[in-house]
Amino acid sequence: MKNNTDQEVKLYIRTKYQEYQNLRRNLNHRLQTIALVGCCIISLQTPFLLRETRELKPLLLKDIANKLNISISTVSRTINGKYLQTDFGMFELKYFFNRQASPNSHQSISQVQTQLQQLIKQEDANSPLSDQKLVTLLAKQNINLSRRTVTKYRNKLGIPNANQRKKLIKKYC
Repeated sequence: MKNNTDQEVKLYIRTKYQEYQNLRRNLNHRLQTIALVGCCIISLQTPFLLRETRELKPLLLKDIANKLNISISTVSRTINGKYLQTDFGMFELKYFFNRQASPNSHQSISQVQTQLQQLIKQEDANSPLSDQKLVTLLAKQNINLSRRTVTKYRNKLGIPNANQRKKLIKKYC
């Protein structure tokens, strides 16, 4: 078709070739962005991926965006519907983003929830810890949360409040 002398055919071929080049360039750029974001997530969540810890580090979309000098919305679109295969399962890239429990904390919400579960497991069964007492115990571990936040996390974990835990113990003991 390149040897065709018809100007309309030549224009059509040139236009389609430019569209192809643009599509190819855009797909390559997309692949590079996915690879960069993926590598950045892997480098920041290495302890989890190497099974050194079961908890994810706090990580926000803006952390990746700042590190790669791209917009937060680009990071969001990049991770949407993408997965990472590991030796111990497949994870959606969104899974690796975990907010800090509080602005001054270096622990993620899941880490704080694990601490909360541990405190409740260790409580005296006859005198369950109130949410306020849990706030105090967490504060001793440099985890500063409000009582309402502790209540929210406890509910999210499916753990009854202190009175309900006490009733459960009386019912089954």
